[in-house]
Parts: sequence; structure tokens; C-alpha cells
Amino acid sequence: MMQFSLLRSLGGLSGGWVLLVSSAALGWSAESPVVQSHKRGVCANELSAADFDALRPGVAWWYNWFHETKDTRPGMEFEPMIWNGASDRIAGARRYLAGAPKPRVLMALNEPNLTGQANLAPKDAAARWTEIVAVARSAGVPLVGPHMAIGAPDNEVVKGWDPIQGKERNLSYMIDFLDAFFHYVKPDQVDGIGVHAYGNIWELKWAVDELYKKYGKPIWVTEFAEWGANGDDAEIAYMIAAVDFFERSPHVAGYAWFKERMGQGGGKMSLLEPESGKLTRLGELYVHMPIHDPAAFYHVPGRMEAESDIAMKGVALEPTRDTDGWLNVCEIETGDWIDYQINVGSAGTYELAVRLAGASPIRFRITQDSRDLGAINVARPQGTQQWETATTTLHLAAGRQTIRLEAQSSGAALNWLEFSYTP
Repeated sequence: MMQFSLLRSLGGLSGGWVLLVSSAALGWSAESPVVQSHKRGVCANELSAADFDALRPGVAWWYNWFHETKDTRPGMEFEPMIWNGASDRIAGARRYLAGAPKPRVLMALNEPNLTGQANLAPKDAAARWTEIVAVARSAGVPLVGPHMAIGAPDNEVVKGWDPIQGKERNLSYMIDFLDAFFHYVKPDQVDGIGVHAYGNIWELKWAVDELYKKYGKPIWVTEFAEWGANGDDAEIAYMIAAVDFFERSPHVAGYAWFKERMGQGGGKMSLLEPESGKLTRLGELYVHMPIHDPAAFYHVPGRMEAESDIAMKGVALEPTRDTDGWLNVCEIETGDWIDYQINVGSAGTYELAVRLAGASPIRFRITQDSRDLGAINVARPQGTQQWETATTTLHLAAGRQTIRLEAQSSGAALNWLEFSYTP
């Protein structure tokens, strides 16, 4: 079969276009590329050279809650953090930024609204922020923070003066804290806000949307996982929903899974096995999760995963139940649609093969700008669920374009699409 590559503009990260080609060593399906997401990161205490190699195909950055590191590797950028704004950490960050490659951001103030973390009342956090702003501006890098816990348990409540209500009170809830913080700090001194979320997917989405709606700043989710997930499968389901949300949201500038390795019952959250360079099942999924970048076009002829869309309506993702791949597009109902951006090498006739499953019938209309290109129609005995490959013929113009698969039946799941040139 043909290798399938991806053409992607790196936009603000670097100029020009880059061609990324798939490798059989990178996943279950050798036909589809692993694409690094510029948003995707990991928080980690320590990463070996082999760990970097395992994560780098899909993960672009990392941080260690500290302002410097000696563990640098090409292809995964280190983002420094001034953890609590102490003078020695500010000075250390200034020295590091003067001699290190320029990072995309400087992060600051880790959970100031928890007594067990940075533990700063808003006025104190603002005073330290003023010093940190000078460091970031001098280095010419954006400043992201504070990195908020959503709230605090009773034993970690931060109290302080609330300049809005004019009294001393509990300021551990992220909105209360930030409202008071922004009373002292000018909005243009904050280039993004961080948040940490460990509840379910609905709490995570709510926190991101609430912070963006309230403050209008890019959101960095610098710690996330479902701490209380009921086992490995539940953690995987959470990761799929969370990462897909981040990749689609224009308000999320970056996100980092917590974390590289976890012990003491937290193994379900680990991206890496104890063995250096070996990904867990969760880690493999994190590396292979699709991007939904408007600058990404998949080359035709070739194969693409069904989840590698640019936009969709109504569908969901699940771990694949087929013999290869990583995810299926599922929960497809009549009227749902999925858009794919492709770059056709030569105008002509193509066979489109679609790997699918579901009860009979399975029907998809294939369009481009509302113009019919073809259709997939599969009639099977009621209740049949096994995977099969259905084909149709399309006439495609050369160049970049968007095609749409629109469901005209309910209950199907999709694994991949493959375009083959027909002379």
C-alpha cells in the first residue's frame, strides 16, 4: 500500500511548509503518519533520551515546574516556570533565559490559590508578577500564568484581602482569586492563563470555557488528568475527549498531561512505563491523537485515519475495535458530517476505500462545496457489526480541497479512508 504523508504549514512556529512521512515504527497502522501537535505537552520530573524519542512524534513541549533544565533534546521544547515568584527563582529564570534557546512562553506561579503550592494571596502574587513581567519582556517571550487550581480542599484554602469586596476572605476559587489579581495587574501584562483540572471531562471543559469567557486570554491547561477515573479504560476515554476538545478549541494554546510516570496507584495516568522509552497504552494514544489544524492537508493518493478531520458535526471518538489504527469515529447519526482537508497530487479518477462497521444499512454522501462526488452504500443483515471495506469512485481536481462525508444512516463507525489513483 502507499505511504500517506501530510503537508502542514507551521504558521507562527517557523516559516514555510514541511512534509511529514509516516513510519511503520510509530504505531499500529504503518499507513498513517504520526503528526506532532504544537499544542501538546507533558509535565515531567525527569525524561531520559529514550523517553524523549518515544514522546516526540506527537508531543511538542514539556516542563518540570522549574525555571531551567539540562535535559534538552531537539524536537521537544522546554518551557521554564517561575514556580512561586521567589527572588532566587526569578533571578535563576533571568539567567536561564539569557543563555538558553528562546522558549515559546515563560510560565509563572504554580497554583497560588493552594497553601500546599505557591500559596500567595492575590496582592502578593501581583507584586511578584510585576518583577516576573520584567524578566519575560526583557527576554522577549510571552508570560503565561497564574496557573490556577480550580478550587481548594478545606485544608489548603488561601485567604487574603479582596479589593473588590473590601474584606478578608477565602480566595481559593480560581475566579475569585483572578478577579482580585487583575485588580492589581494590568491585563496586558498577562499573555495567557493556566489552569489545572483533575475532575471529569465536563469540569475540564467548563473551566476552560469559563476562564476564556471571563478574561479573554489564551488558556494553557498545564496539568490535566482524571484522577478519579475508574481504571485504565476510563482514563483513556477521558484523554480522548479532553485532547480532542483541546485540539479543536481556538481558545486553548497549550496543554500538558500529568504526567510522565506515576506511582502509588496512579499508574493509570502514566504515559511511560518504568522502562526507559516505553510508552504505556495511554502514552501511545497521547502521541497518536489527531490534530485538527486548519493548515494541515493530507496528500492524495494515500490513507488517512477517519479521526483526522478538520471539522465535524455530531460524531465522537473511541478506541479502535478494528485490527489496526488507534481510534474510530463513532456515534454517527443521520445528518452528521465530517470534513477532511486533502491535497490531490493529480486531477483524475480515484477509488475511495472506507473502513467501516455498523448495522445495515450504512450510507454516506460524499460532497465538495455541496456538489456530489460519490456515495458509500453498504447493505448488510440487520445486527451485523464486523468491519469491512467499502469503495466508491470519485473524480477529484488537483490541489488543496475539502471533502465532506455526510451520514444518511445511523449507527456506523469509521476507522480509515484510503484514496487510490485510477489511471
